[in-house]
Amino acid sequence: MKEIKTKIWSKTPVINRINSISMKKIQSIFTVVYIMLVVFFSACTIDNYDGPDATIAGKVIDEITQQPLITEQPNGFRIEYRQISWDPKASLQYFWGKADGTFRNTKIFAGEYQIRPVEGAFVTPELQTAKLSGGGQADLTFTVKPCMSIKNVDIIKSIGTLGDPGVKATFTLQNNVPIQGTTDYRVMVSPNQYTGANIFDPDLSSGAVPFAVGDMNSEISVELYGRGTAKFLPGRKYYVRVAARTNNGSGRYNFSPIVEIEF
Repeated sequence: MKEIKTKIWSKTPVINRINSISMKKIQSIFTVVYIMLVVFFSACTIDNYDGPDATIAGKVIDEITQQPLITEQPNGFRIEYRQISWDPKASLQYFWGKADGTFRNTKIFAGEYQIRPVEGAFVTPELQTAKLSGGGQADLTFTVKPCMSIKNVDIIKSIGTLGDPGVKATFTLQNNVPIQGTTDYRVMVSPNQYTGANIFDPDLSSGAVPFAVGDMNSEISVELYGRGTAKFLPGRKYYVRVAARTNNGSGRYNFSPIVEIEF
């Protein structure tokens, strides 16, 4: 008889390959778990930095009047600051200034900062540097040139030709920077004492009136008696101011002081 030879394949190499792959997977899983545990416990490390308890405070002075800048809150101006002791190229931070031209932030980390007011209706001033210790305060004064000055303001009650009560505002405008871009003035009226670009009654206020260089330093007069059914009501208080803007990238207004009128 012819001898028949049969080749028998061993399973051992296959099993070894399977075991090798399984071990690699297990090692990979352990590696991932280890990294996750390291990240978790790192995140749980106690923060040993002191909290933000220093203060940046001060005021912005109008170069023309030498008085605190008259503006509004919010949207009047912001304070820009950078902690250069942390990193000379650290991200810029901001907080809003107040309507009376002052500013204050009591939640600042100790360190050295560059600071200035920005995004207002004025020429942006140079940076100032201040060093703040824990719990300390930096008191800063910035003198800025307003884009527009509103002068000789007189706001009084008036009576229209039909006997309706209203207000009359007279004033002059003075541009302190070259007139470019959007130029307009408004007389803003509101029953809210914080009358401003975002707080006024459009039916009692004037519309936006464009102006040009030729309108500078000439007396402007605006009378308001309400539109449609909107009227100045007896026994009510209204808060009136003049606003004008030109040549600032944020589209901010310069303002006159608010005058209270009671009917």
